[in-house]
Amino acid sequence: MCVLCLQFPPVLWIPNQLVGAAPGRDVTLDCHTEAYPTSINYWGRSATEMIISGDKMQVATKERTYKTHVRLTIRSLQPADFGVYKCFSKNSLGSTGGIRQGLYGEPPPPSFSITVMFLSVMS
Repeated sequence: MCVLCLQFPPVLWIPNQLVGAAPGRDVTLDCHTEAYPTSINYWGRSATEMIISGDKMQVATKERTYKTHVRLTIRSLQPADFGVYKCFSKNSLGSTGGIRQGLYGEPPPPSFSITVMFLSVMS
């Protein structure tokens, strides 16, 4: 029990607003929140959708006092996975959300090939 407790609605931030990843790869999106009392935090593609952990997507939450780190890992990216994801946070004093993180496709790293050419020099 605390002597002086400051209560406040959730505040959140996302370190990278835009993330690029190649199809077939795994990608992680991060969201950080602060709130007291503790907030309910989740990822979704809209305000009415909550992403639940499964084979394709994994949501992990790490809480430390009034701070929470919410991580969304998307496995084996497919074109349907690209788009906007939003982080939401709610407690008894309020809610915030709609902080967007865009996930876009980028080409896979180039493969390198070496061509060896032999030149004959005639004198």
